[in-house]
Amino acid sequence: MADYYLANRKIVAEVKSLQADQISKGAAVVDEHLANKGAVIFGTLPSSRITNSPEEESALMQKIENKMTTRIKKICSDANRQITSQFEKLPHLATGVLILINEDNSSMHPSMVAKRVADFAASQPRSIHYCLMIFESHKIRVKGKLLPYPLLFDLTRSARQRRSAAFLESLQWQWAQTYGHTEKVGSTKRNPVTYYPEEIVFGE
Repeated sequence: MADYYLANRKIVAEVKSLQADQISKGAAVVDEHLANKGAVIFGTLPSSRITNSPEEESALMQKIENKMTTRIKKICSDANRQITSQFEKLPHLATGVLILINEDNSSMHPSMVAKRVADFAASQPRSIHYCLMIFESHKIRVKGKLLPYPLLFDLTRSARQRRSAAFLESLQWQWAQTYGHTEKVGSTKRNPVTYYPEEIVFGE
């Protein structure tokens, strides 16, 4: 079963938490890359220093992201099944929302998670129409301060699915206000703003 009905049962919401740190999975990819090169590094270096070209660096970073976000695919699959099950019990068409909460796992950057959610949404018919990402682990810069800001990720395909957008945007804004925001930040389907920390650091 999904966790919540919202807006007079017009929205079915499933809440998932990203609790397990995935940094070790990314580190294993880096270790394998260095082992194949016969290199040993003490301390930290940017990825550009352990690759021979921008193409190799891009491929390495993609492999790291894929490894670290494998769990997101399972989370989406489980949430999709739970939301679909709730849809079958409702007498009317509803909007499905996956709420992802990340409190302190800074290795899971919002853009990485958003991309994996988008890939899942594009791969099959599904009941997740929006993803509300509440990341306390990452912050945006506003008037010299770093504050968390929820990201509402639009995965809709029809006007009917978008009818809940205003309600969800108001929910997003209520969350933002609890973090101290006084002005709204615009969003798009992809990561709309720069979240800090920007980079994943291995070997610390």
